[in-house]
Amino acid sequence: MSNYKILYLRWGPPSHDQLKLKELFKDRYGIDIYFQALNESLGLSFNEIEPENYDIIYYTNFFNPINDLKSIMNLKQKYISDRVKIILGVHAPIMLRHFSPSYRPTHYLWSLLSTLRLIMERFFKVFDGIHTLNTFDTKVFNLLKFKNVRYIPWGIDLNLRFSIKSYIIKNISHKDRFIITITYAARYDKGGDFAYKVLNILLSRYDNIYAFITLGRKDYRIELAKKYIELAKKYPDKIELYEWLPHKEFLKKLAESSIFLFTSRTETFGRTVLEALSLGVPVVSFDIPGAPRDVIRPFVNEKIGYLAKPFDLNDLLKGIIMYYKIFHNNPTLMLKISNKCIKVSSYFSIERMAENFYKFINDLKNK
Repeated sequence: MSNYKILYLRWGPPSHDQLKLKELFKDRYGIDIYFQALNESLGLSFNEIEPENYDIIYYTNFFNPINDLKSIMNLKQKYISDRVKIILGVHAPIMLRHFSPSYRPTHYLWSLLSTLRLIMERFFKVFDGIHTLNTFDTKVFNLLKFKNVRYIPWGIDLNLRFSIKSYIIKNISHKDRFIITITYAARYDKGGDFAYKVLNILLSRYDNIYAFITLGRKDYRIELAKKYIELAKKYPDKIELYEWLPHKEFLKKLAESSIFLFTSRTETFGRTVLEALSLGVPVVSFDIPGAPRDVIRPFVNEKIGYLAKPFDLNDLLKGIIMYYKIFHNNPTLMLKISNKCIKVSSYFSIERMAENFYKFINDLKNK
């Protein structure tokens, strides 16, 4: 048992899975994790959180590379001794790939600044370790010759998802419906415009396709949200639309789905992909770094997911229609696919992530 204290700096309150990670660390390893929510617009109040009281500081990177660099340099140089190990948790994409200029005209500058940030962090030796969530970012950090880079993908609390799936199997009342779930639908970075175009085509062509949609929290685009609202008015009996739902309620809806449509332009991981698989729901996605490439691609021949060419709407439609035909014509195969999805998700349990993360921080402390 180790008596480390970890300060976990992140964008907002901890998720269910992060609280489960905290519980596992305390029970298995005697390590306390303390979460501190950060607001990049307000900066970091290091004097208030007293980082010297901790053994490990886990710093979650921001989307803004300038704020990120200023904050972490301040953290390293002014407040922390060599006794405290700092880990960079790469939870925001390192570079924005494949954005059209009409969406984010400054994305080239953003990616350039992100690269500059990494080079400066490498030069000043800011971090003692790097935690990456996907193999693409792992290659980037290794290419820049960062030391102690560890690829540890997200893990989820499978017991929660399995209990929800069991509940849905017993209580679902519309097993004959082909339901597509879309979340963060009113955000362009999540590909909500792609999902809208595809859904509009499908609903006009097929009578028995339905959709469950959440727009996102408060950070969605109003003009895109209006399109979904109009689409829901056009097909009131086929679309169930919410601004947002509590996590467990969303999982119940996801568990009722036939497929999960994941249209992100770029992701660090994409934990909802794991959640869908754990509920026996195959995923249709673009072939991008993160969960699509690291989780789905190795098993794509077993149809746990379909990876469309980025950002080819015809190929995306092809994947959806493939599952639509299987759903209606071969329910035995659909059940087999669902069971395979659940099996694959078991490789990404929160317990396995906790074990790998513990090994990582233990290695850092013993260096």
